[in-house]
Amino acid sequence: MNVAAHLLLVFFFLGATQLNAQACQVLRDEHFSVDWGPGHQFEEYYSVILPKGYTPDQRYGAVYFLHGRGGDRHLIEGLGICAQLDRLVDEGKTPFVVIAPDGRAPNNPTDGYWMNGAKTPERWGDLVTHDLVAEAERKFSLISSPKGRVIAGISMGGHGALQLSLNYPGIFGAIGMHSPVFRTQEEAAADFYYQFGTGTDYQHRDPFSLIKIFQKKLNVPIYMDMGAHDQFLRNTVNCENMLKGMGYKKEFHVGEDAEGAHEMGYWEYHLSSYVDWYSARLSQKSK
Repeated sequence: MNVAAHLLLVFFFLGATQLNAQACQVLRDEHFSVDWGPGHQFEEYYSVILPKGYTPDQRYGAVYFLHGRGGDRHLIEGLGICAQLDRLVDEGKTPFVVIAPDGRAPNNPTDGYWMNGAKTPERWGDLVTHDLVAEAERKFSLISSPKGRVIAGISMGGHGALQLSLNYPGIFGAIGMHSPVFRTQEEAAADFYYQFGTGTDYQHRDPFSLIKIFQKKLNVPIYMDMGAHDQFLRNTVNCENMLKGMGYKKEFHVGEDAEGAHEMGYWEYHLSSYVDWYSARLSQKSK
C-alpha cells in the first residue's frame, strides 16, 4: 500500500472513531423567553441530549429531567447520560431524548422547587408542564402524548416529578423519583417559604397532602429510590409507605443501596438502572 492510500485509510478510521465517540449530541444552550410580570422576565435555558442516530424522520420519547437544589441543566450530562444513551442503542433498546431545564431564575438565588410559588410570581410548574413541553415538541421530533413523556428528577427534582404529576395530571406517562426530598411544613418554611407557603398553600404543593387530603390519583408507573445513608431517608420512607398503603405496586428501591448517600456518586452509580427503566417505559411508544 502506498503512503497516500495508507494515510487515507488512517484518516477514514479516525474519522469513524470520532463520529462514534460523539454519537450522543448535547445541545447545552437551548432557550425560550419567560414573562412572569415586571422584574420577572428572562431567558429560560435548557439542555437537550439527543441519542445516537437521532433523525427527524423518527418520533422519540422524551425524559424531562429536573435537577436538585443548587444544580442546573448540566447535572444529567455530568452524571454520564451520553454513555448510557449510546449503550441503549448498542444494546438494541429504545433510545430517547433528554430535556433538562434550569430551575432557578437568573435574578433569584433560591431554587423554585419546580412549583408555582405561593408567595412569588414564579411559575415553575406551568413552565415545565406547558412552556417547556410545548417548546421541546415544537423544535424536536418527539412523541406529543403522555405515553411518550417521562418526568424524572434528583433530590428537589424528584419531589418536583411527583408534585407536577399530581398537579398536572395527563401530561406525563411515568415518574422517576431519585433520592426525592420531601419537606414537612416546618422544614419547607425554613428554606422555601416563598415557594411552599403555609396552610392550604403548602398542602397544594406537598405530595402527601395532594394524595391524602385532595385525593389526587396516580395512574402511571413509578420508580423511586434512595440510598440507606441518605439524610432525607425518613420522609421518603414515609412516602413509600403511603403509596404502598394505597395499593401502588411500583418499583420502590428505597434503602436498598446500603452505602448510598445523597451525593453524585450514588446517582452516577445507579444512572444505568434509571435509563433502562425510562427506556422500558417508552419502548412501545416510539414505533
